Amino acid sequence: MNKLIKLNKIEEADKLVASIDSPHTYIYTIQMKGYTKSKDLPKATELLHKMIDSSHPPNLVTYNTYLTCALRAQDLPTARQIFTSMTEKDIITYSTYIRGLLKLKQPDEVLLLHQQITQENLVPQDQMYFNILINGLIKNKRVDQAFEAYLLMREKNFEQNEFSITVLIQLFNKLGNLKFLDILKNFKSKDQYFYSQIISTLIRNKNYFPKALEVLFQTMQRNIILKKSVYELAIATL
Repeated sequence: MNKLIKLNKIEEADKLVASIDSPHTYIYTIQMKGYTKSKDLPKATELLHKMIDSSHPPNLVTYNTYLTCALRAQDLPTARQIFTSMTEKDIITYSTYIRGLLKLKQPDEVLLLHQQITQENLVPQDQMYFNILINGLIKNKRVDQAFEAYLLMREKNFEQNEFSITVLIQLFNKLGNLKFLDILKNFKSKDQYFYSQIISTLIRNKNYFPKALEVLFQTMQRNIILKKSVYELAIATL
């Protein structure tokens, strides 16, 4: 089933499910993922009703998948209805909904939901939640709110990953030098990838080239070997 879905062979997956005497919730949910991939909300809705009426009802994973389908189909009213009607929600539910809302240019709705999640502690927020939130807010030109979300993420002492670095570099490009320095000082994991991305970004922004050289010399003093392309970019810019 999973292989057929990955190959986008939805009709073949449907035939396989039809050949099973009594498909359980897991099988139906994989089938739902196929409709989500093809953005086929009518079929996903039909399947959900079928599951509700069967002895294998939908679970939280099924509803999260159904919510994703509505968002990918850009059916915002249906997505809102699904989210509101869900009696059980986890961090994946909220992250999925926030990602979808931001892609559909609904930052105000996201900020209100984020405020509610934070104040009422509805679910434990994780690193991926903040990556999605900050990245989406930047793309919706809500830079100040993205920086506030970053500060909250920092308070929670999450270990940043490569996607976090990419998101924060985008944030730096919008914020400017002073707040970038604050991000740089408080970033926990400073490795080859981190410095390569930071220095390359600074070099491309001509206003910050002196800062790029400063950080570059710091890496040399610490024996941090950067990507070859970083050194080539620095030399070409001199």
